[in-house]
Amino acid sequence: MKEIWKWTAALFLVIGLLAGCGTAEDEQSNENDTEQSGTTDDSSSSDPDSTSESEGTGDEQEAVEQTGEGTYNGLADNHTVEIMLEDGPQAFQITEEVKVQVDELEPDTEVQFNYIDKDGTLTITDIKTK
Repeated sequence: MKEIWKWTAALFLVIGLLAGCGTAEDEQSNENDTEQSGTTDDSSSSDPDSTSESEGTGDEQEAVEQTGEGTYNGLADNHTVEIMLEDGPQAFQITEEVKVQVDELEPDTEVQFNYIDKDGTLTITDIKTK
């Protein structure tokens, strides 16, 4: 009878330790996410007038149109295309106007395109075959 109690106690101890280990990491991760989002929210809401002015200036600076060349691989979804560049495949967002141009392209077509890099989001503004 003592053997059963020993095994039962050991089993509960192991389960308790495993359960405790999982929640500590989750809580720490949640705290980090809250701190990061809280910091972003505080800085953006602290002075609405200066934020809107700086965003307008930043958008104009970051919205510089660039050109690229590569091989059109196809649509990833209704608003994203994949183009093989020299350094590997890259996904680009497309507008409705560009979607009309892309619908005429076949996969493995060499293309030249203009795009905008706005906050890390690459959006094609014009695309044509080479």
